[in-house]
Amino acid sequence: MRTVLLVDHVTAVRASGLDPADKEQAVSVLGLSFDASADEEDPSGRLRVLLAGDGEIEIAVECLEVRAEDVTRPWIAASGKAPSHPGA
Repeated sequence: MRTVLLVDHVTAVRASGLDPADKEQAVSVLGLSFDASADEEDPSGRLRVLLAGDGEIEIAVECLEVRAEDVTRPWIAASGKAPSHPGA
C-alpha cells in the first residue's frame, strides 16, 4: 500500500538525494524528527524526513501539522497471508 505524508503550514522545503524532475518517484521514509524553534512561544520549526538511500527532506513549518493517508488499495503479500493486528 502506498501512503502519502501531508504537511500543512509549510514555508520552505529543501531536499537532498532526490530528483525533483521525477514526479512519480516513490520513497521510503525511515524516520521523522522535529527541530522546534528556540522560543517556547513560537510553534514553528523544521521537520526532517529521513529517507532510505541517503535522501533527506527538510520542511520549515509555521506549526507542526502532519498526517498520513493511504492512496492505494492493499495488495496481497507474496506469502499469501494477511497481517494480523490483535487488539487494534
